[in-house]
Amino acid sequence: MMVIYTLIALISLAYLFIIVLFTLGWYKNRRYIPDHHLPATSVSVIVALRNEAVNCDDLFSFLANQDYPADLTEIIFVDDNSQDNTYDLLKTLIYKQGESNFRIVKSSGAGEQSFKKAAIDSGIRISTGNLIITTDADCRAGKKWISSIVSFYEKYQPKLISSPVVFSKDVSIFDSVQSLEFMSLIASGAGSVQAGIPIMCNGANLAFEKEAYYKIGNNNPDNKLISGDDVFLMLNVKKKYGSNAVRFLKCYEAVIQTPARLTLKAFYQQRIRWVSKSRNYRDAGIVSVSIVVFLYNLLLVTTLFASIFSFNGLKVYLLLLFLKIITDLPLLFGISSFFKRKKELLLVLPLQLIYPFYIVIFAVLGQFVGFEWKSRKY
Repeated sequence: MMVIYTLIALISLAYLFIIVLFTLGWYKNRRYIPDHHLPATSVSVIVALRNEAVNCDDLFSFLANQDYPADLTEIIFVDDNSQDNTYDLLKTLIYKQGESNFRIVKSSGAGEQSFKKAAIDSGIRISTGNLIITTDADCRAGKKWISSIVSFYEKYQPKLISSPVVFSKDVSIFDSVQSLEFMSLIASGAGSVQAGIPIMCNGANLAFEKEAYYKIGNNNPDNKLISGDDVFLMLNVKKKYGSNAVRFLKCYEAVIQTPARLTLKAFYQQRIRWVSKSRNYRDAGIVSVSIVVFLYNLLLVTTLFASIFSFNGLKVYLLLLFLKIITDLPLLFGISSFFKRKKELLLVLPLQLIYPFYIVIFAVLGQFVGFEWKSRKY
């Protein structure tokens, strides 16, 4: 029994250490306020799309209304073999609006399994900008989105910039639960970057030097994987240039909004896709953090079941739950304050009761079951 308690204590201390490290990283990273100097960086925004006809008008407007100089900007839409009229809609919008710095092409990676990565790579290969920014078709941001990213890039010269993503306005409890969980992921990713062990970023709001992308090379085994166009690129940048080459842009003007999943099925498919890439992680930092987080949540699940048969099991479960709440809360408070979503903190307790089961179940399923993404089954 002493061995079991010692193991529980060690896992708990490791979890506490990681979350405190990320929390300190989040608060240490001060909010960036873009300056108003005249920019000089040429930018290529790459949007890989598949079956996004419903989003074309709003996406086009969002990108056309950016305040960054048009002569330094190009927007490249890459159609990933859409089954609807995405390609024709965007082509028509470009023609009607007369946007000379907008282009639409078809992905050259039709035979690949890593369809999105191939589409992004197709866009990068025809791009002229020195700084590549990627986002998704269902994302929206303010007019200073590009200029704030470039301002940060020109000041600090990182090779890769991870920027904040938040779910759009919540209209249901399901939206709010997703929002709080997603904010915790963004905060953990931001804190880990500041702590020098980047483990997470989001391709919906990612910027990187084209030169660095080519120096890393397109022949990495990671590029053949279906998911992870963002995280594996970040890990490869860290491996080649060091952790200081990766920065998180904590800036209101750089925030991207994206919708939460509308149904449980869509949520399930997205999370399975996210987890599926974890079996290919080789970076010591991300592997260590993943194992500790999984084991701590597994402890919560097992001690809760043990409490059915033992009062000691209940005491251990309640202690572990209490430690998790007080450890997680400062980080959740920081990110919810930044996004002005503090009302989501009302869901902390119910989410903490559910979250361990969610983590354990999806961590296991993600290693064995397939998923559907953009009308493709993997």
